[in-house]
Amino acid sequence: MSVKIKKILMPTDFSKYSDYAMRYAATLAKDFGAELLILHVVPEGDLRSMYDYPSDFPLEQILNDQKKVAEQRFEEIVAEEEKRGIKVTPLVYMGKVYEEIIETAKNHEVD
Repeated sequence: MSVKIKKILMPTDFSKYSDYAMRYAATLAKDFGAELLILHVVPEGDLRSMYDYPSDFPLEQILNDQKKVAEQRFEEIVAEEEKRGIKVTPLVYMGKVYEEIIETAKNHEVD
């Protein structure tokens, strides 16, 4: 019986350990001819609950800046992996990390 993998979800926090996992996920995607969904979640809820920010603190701006940085990092990753013939879909969400990973897996019907 052969295994058919069509979509692989690779959550990343851009750490060196995530980079190692990203390389492995990209290799699997190439080997199986699968689409690679790369996901970064900006941990919105965690920041709000961990710190008591003053009301004039620009938290929304900081979160939006983090999202933009993630999108820029993904542009580099997508370009690199597409050169290798891998279809890559970058996803950046804001929220609770574990919830967004689960929802993404369900919504995109990943294997």
